Amino acid sequence: MLQRAAGLRRAADQVPAPVAVAYRRRASELELTAWALEVASGHELAIDDIAA
Repeated sequence: MLQRAAGLRRAADQVPAPVAVAYRRRASELELTAWALEVASGHELAIDDIAA
């Protein structure tokens, strides 16, 4: 999930602005989902740990 988010963020630099916004938004959603799954599994992580 995090690898896909990173790929979307990289790709956002090479597409038209409206598509870039959508790519970055989806990347953020994937990062938040990854964080929520970690928290739900019992691990305590800061959101900065997921984005790093």
